[in-house]
Amino acid sequence: MVPVEPIFARNKELLDSLSTLLDSERDALAQLSPEKILEISEQKQSILDELDSLNIKRHSLLLKFGIIDQKKAEEGQFKAWLQTQLENPRLNDLVLECEILLESCKVKNQSNEQILYIAQKRNKSLLEILKGTDKKSRVYTATGGTKPVSSKHTIGRA
Repeated sequence: MVPVEPIFARNKELLDSLSTLLDSERDALAQLSPEKILEISEQKQSILDELDSLNIKRHSLLLKFGIIDQKKAEEGQFKAWLQTQLENPRLNDLVLECEILLESCKVKNQSNEQILYIAQKRNKSLLEILKGTDKKSRVYTATGGTKPVSSKHTIGRA
């Protein structure tokens, strides 16, 4: 028997924590609380680092026990092996729960990304208003955004 069940159990715990943190991050973004956002960001990074190390450990175990073949890496080798583990339904359930939680975290992260993007655009617009930048004098940047061409008429120069 391959000892991957504890790894998936820990993955599930971490993904639950990450999901909660993403909810907290959304609230912090809505409240415009930079200290809270930075604190949550550090916690998220810690969780992601641990998830990464668990993934490396899981991968090495699967290689060690011959479940996946590094020379003939094919998509779904682990899933095919998992289907043969009928005597261990807990492992199947854990993997499924982890997949569901991961998808949920991805959706929440994308939502938070959109909130952050909108807030950044709003802040950029407010800054340009303070600088007295005319919307007609804009050029496109390499990333597809826009930026002002000159700052001849700024409040700061007055």
